Amino acid sequence: MKNETICQEKKNHEKVSFTETLILWENRVSMSELRGRVQDPRLQIRGGDFRRFSVNIAETDVYSTCLTYERRKKRHTLDRSRAGMPDTEQTVSHVRLPKEFDSLDLRILMNRNSVIVSACGGRTLFAATVFTPQDADGISFETDGAIILDIRDSRIAV
Repeated sequence: MKNETICQEKKNHEKVSFTETLILWENRVSMSELRGRVQDPRLQIRGGDFRRFSVNIAETDVYSTCLTYERRKKRHTLDRSRAGMPDTEQTVSHVRLPKEFDSLDLRILMNRNSVIVSACGGRTLFAATVFTPQDADGISFETDGAIILDIRDSRIAV
């Protein structure tokens, strides 16, 4: 009898569960369809007139982790100052984006206690532990101007 190794490919991503195009104008928007701590949202800014765009994840009225894109400075910031972190941890990190990028694509890979953020096709990367309570599962978007944003979200099977 011949020994056989059976390899099964386990798919960690479920099918795309949500797609939407938002047009934001100087406001903050939360979407009931886009909630959770275990998912893989992908965002593409297609245009607009704004200086700053933020995504708040693992959010409640008290807690959140904020990702901010400052367009003119070409800077991406991860702010965990409202994430329930111990005082000994660094709460704010900055990354300069490549100068040739005028728009932004973000991939935000979240599991229950961490987040990995990829921007500009993987040219910049953040990885962080998220200390917020598990019921902090809101996601919101905020801008200081007008923005056209494509959202594509996939839930992750755990």
